Amino acid sequence: MTRTLVSRSFRLLGAALVVGVGVAASTGVVAAQLDGGPRGTLVVDVRDLRSDGGSVRCSLYASRDGYPTEASRAVARAEGRPHARQARCTFENVAPGSYAVSVHHDEDGDGVFDTGIFGIPLEGVGASRDAHGTMGPPSFEDARIDVPAGETRIVVHVTHAL
Repeated sequence: MTRTLVSRSFRLLGAALVVGVGVAASTGVVAAQLDGGPRGTLVVDVRDLRSDGGSVRCSLYASRDGYPTEASRAVARAEGRPHARQARCTFENVAPGSYAVSVHHDEDGDGVFDTGIFGIPLEGVGASRDAHGTMGPPSFEDARIDVPAGETRIVVHVTHAL
């Protein structure tokens, strides 16, 4: 009977750990490095929204892998609510380093990045350093910012193709 109780306890602990990791990932927390050094906070003020509808989704990338179109490759994600055609995304516990931010104004709130013919965005998009690509999204290098320990604030101006 003791073995069954211990087995159930480990299963519950494992389930709690999985849920806890999922919650941490969904709130934009970047996994801490093993060195335990100082961390930073990155505040992204998003401007020039077309409306106050939906939500603003920000993704933080630590490398060019997947930037800016594969949100699953982002090291953290954050969401802001539009107000007065502005929004704010905050990333906490960010290890110091180089990153790039992509921004998507999900104006209709459907959770989908809406595109039209030839993949042209139908909703507002933006990138750190207000980087723009030529005939496509900006490169990681053009959008790269340094995030030290402490608080860093940047402004991203959203653009609309149509």
